Amino acid sequence: MSQQRGWPPGRLALAAAFALVAVLIQPALAEVVGVYFGPRQSIDKPLISLYDQAQRSIHVAMYTLTLDAYAEALIRAHARGVDVKVVLDRRQARARGSDAQRLDVAGIPVRYGSGPGLMHHKFSVIDGRIVTTGSYNATWSGSHRNAENAVVIEDPEVVRSFEAEFRTLWGAGGDR
Repeated sequence: MSQQRGWPPGRLALAAAFALVAVLIQPALAEVVGVYFGPRQSIDKPLISLYDQAQRSIHVAMYTLTLDAYAEALIRAHARGVDVKVVLDRRQARARGSDAQRLDVAGIPVRYGSGPGLMHHKFSVIDGRIVTTGSYNATWSGSHRNAENAVVIEDPEVVRSFEAEFRTLWGAGGDR
C-alpha cells in the first residue's frame, strides 16, 4: 500500500480553520452590481436608470458626452435637487454634438480637463456609494456600434478612490 502525501489530519484541520478565520475577518470584496458589454447589451439604459434613481449626487468624468438620453438623465437628476457635476475633455466638449453646453444651460456645473493630454476617464460616482466605469463614452456609437464595456461597483473603498480622483479633476478643471 502506498502512503498518501499531504498534511496530517490534525494540521489539515488547523490550516482549514485558519483559512476560514482569514476569510471571515478579511474585508468583503467589492460587490460588482452589473457588467455590460455593448453593443450586444445595452450600456446606456442601466447607467441612465442609476442616474434616475440617484438621490444625493452624481459626479461624472467622461471623455465625450453626445448621447442626448444620457444628458437628459443628468438634467432630470439636477432638476430634482441632485448635486450633478461633470468633467469633460476640453477638446471633446467643443466637438459636434457635444452636450456640454446643454448641461451648462440647465445649470449643471461643467468643467474641462486641463492637462496636456486627454481627460480620458469614463466613470461616475453616484450617491457616494456606486461607481460606474469602463470604456463606455455616452455617445451613439458607444451605445450602438462600438465594442464597449461598463462595470457597476458598490464598494466603499472603490467609491472613495474614484471620488478622490473626481475631486482632483474638478479642482484642476477650471478652464471653460
